[in-house]
Amino acid sequence: MISGNKDKSLSSGRAGLVQKLYGLIDPFNIIYSSIRNAVFMNRRYMKGIVLDAGCGSMQYKNFFGSEFYVGMDVKNCAHLKGSVLDLPFRSGSVNSVVCTEVLEHVDEPMRALAEFRRVMKSGGFLLVTTPFMFGVHGAPNDFFRYTKYGLQSILEKSGFKVVHLSGHSNPVQVFCQAINSSLHRTFVSMGKARFLTGAPLVAAWLFFTFAGRLSSKKSDDDTLGY
Repeated sequence: MISGNKDKSLSSGRAGLVQKLYGLIDPFNIIYSSIRNAVFMNRRYMKGIVLDAGCGSMQYKNFFGSEFYVGMDVKNCAHLKGSVLDLPFRSGSVNSVVCTEVLEHVDEPMRALAEFRRVMKSGGFLLVTTPFMFGVHGAPNDFFRYTKYGLQSILEKSGFKVVHLSGHSNPVQVFCQAINSSLHRTFVSMGKARFLTGAPLVAAWLFFTFAGRLSSKKSDDDTLGY
């Protein structure tokens, strides 16, 4: 019994190490880390029943000291399959909603925000992140980029009171992420040859990743997102 637990612990440890190593060479490490840090810093607002709308791999599940976490996505990887445009929840049934990097992929963002408002209990909180100075992704379902003014406008028109709104990165990180995104596109376009000649590209985006991670001051104007 002890041996079995030890094996599970070792297996979990290896999986965690592999994930960390992959994170270091991920060409989108800068923006992913910035978003993750922003969500972590604001996790105190997420109480009670938390709906993670467009949760993807549910990477934020352990962030929230919630009584109950529900991950919902259009894909089957979540607890529940559904769309942010038509949430499969009763009105006033959740305390908090977290929605990261989803609104840019929705062709009716105001409708999504109205749905968040509908399912939330009175006094609940919405934690939302959206990209700003970041390239097209998830094409062709990539429709919008929001300034802080545009984001505040659609939130307030949807009945929310904005408690806190800020950029999660800075001009250095914007530059480094743009370079890495370009290097990654070149790497992918090389096909099978990338495994033989792509090492310099990987080395370059590792350099820019570390350069971006060393820069920590945030900007509300020149930022990867809010």
